[in-house]
Amino acid sequence: MTRLRMALVAMLIIAFNMFLWIVLPLSIALGIFTADSSGCDEFIDHGSSNTRGDVVEEYMRACTGFGTVVDNSIILQLSTTGKAITIALYDDAQEKYPQFQWIDDDTLAVDLGTIRWVTVRHRKVGSIHISYEYTKNDIDWPLW
Repeated sequence: MTRLRMALVAMLIIAFNMFLWIVLPLSIALGIFTADSSGCDEFIDHGSSNTRGDVVEEYMRACTGFGTVVDNSIILQLSTTGKAITIALYDDAQEKYPQFQWIDDDTLAVDLGTIRWVTVRHRKVGSIHISYEYTKNDIDWPLW
């Protein structure tokens, strides 16, 4: 009987340690990463519009939790639909970028400057043709 009791006590101690060192930290970590967007700030920075009223803008979303994650994108809002469409995602550009230039109502030029990566989602939205200009910087970390 005492061996059975000792085995039960040992199992309880092991189970408690598993909870304390594995389950609890995982639960906290998952809670941080699956939290709602209440820890996020959204910014819409400088933009440009054509004579028809279509608007292109820089959109940034910064979320804090376990560190800070910043998403940079470019959105285009057509005057006919009023719906904002993400046309490109990119890493943080230099100061004074991105720059937007409407060549005419149906041609938009986007200059991202020097960046590490870009994902172009659209080169044409409605009647608007979009061109992108950027220089890729392959250095991942600053050299100190």
